[in-house]
Amino acid sequence: MFKMTKIKICGITRLKEIEFINELQPEYAGFVFAKSRRRISLEQCVTLSEALDKNIKRVGVFVNEDIENVKKAVKEAGLQVVQLHGDEDQAYIDSLKGVEVWKAISVSKTSDVENAGTYSVQGLVFDSMLDGIRGGTGKSFDWNILKGFT
Repeated sequence: MFKMTKIKICGITRLKEIEFINELQPEYAGFVFAKSRRRISLEQCVTLSEALDKNIKRVGVFVNEDIENVKKAVKEAGLQVVQLHGDEDQAYIDSLKGVEVWKAISVSKTSDVENAGTYSVQGLVFDSMLDGIRGGTGKSFDWNILKGFT
């Protein structure tokens, strides 16, 4: 079976990075709103989004963010995808209308993957969990954990 790989460059904080992304043309560009060294404000995201090639989809990364803040970011920054890394439940996900939703699953052991299919979302992101930090650590999890997952 052929599976298409898509690329997202994430953690964008500067216009210089947007220039490189526009040249490289990945499918997605990610803006981090969660607590992180790459966190940006909504105002920064709007500025960066306006400079991003319109063919590249804008992704906002959130962790347990107030739903109204997420909706505001979608509207003002033109986000096309919301990537949720926290404890957001299906009701939270369902309240996001007109935007693609990806649910991030923090993986450190096989049982972390078992419930991934229970979310009704357009995409799943499997990411590492290291010392309680959900993603963005630069460390990979054991990808063998995903064997058999479809």
